[in-house]
Amino acid sequence: MVFEFDFLNVKYNQNISKEMDPTFDYTLKINFKICNLKELYEILKILYNSSEESHRDIIELADETIDRIGLIGYDLKTPQYKKFCDFVHYLFKVLKKIRAEDHVMRIYELYNFYIKDEPISPIMDSPKSPSSPEEVKPPKIMRKVKNVIRRRD
Repeated sequence: MVFEFDFLNVKYNQNISKEMDPTFDYTLKINFKICNLKELYEILKILYNSSEESHRDIIELADETIDRIGLIGYDLKTPQYKKFCDFVHYLFKVLKKIRAEDHVMRIYELYNFYIKDEPISPIMDSPKSPSSPEEVKPPKIMRKVKNVIRRRD
């Protein structure tokens, strides 16, 4: 394969050799699991500015991000993960622009679940107040006492 680049005219000339093996798969596969956040951000920018063929790779990146959101969980609220949250927001916008509605909703629901909700506490429910089986009636004031109270006033 011969590849030439002319800096002055910005022309691309590519001659593909006829000796390429047609049975070999030349597909580039990106392993997102080993990439750090900065690399993921740069890869996303490159993929977004590429052709529509790269939309499948953006969706794979979204799947990896969904997995990472699940692993981080409620710690997304901490300042340590602020840059990751910014990346999730950027990925969300990109997914909306390429119309990947399924992944948009999955990220939206999972991200908001961990950001807005509180973790479920393992503490037991509060005990119920004791109740008596009998109905308690207030004491009756006798007529004579009522009359005495009225006369004093």
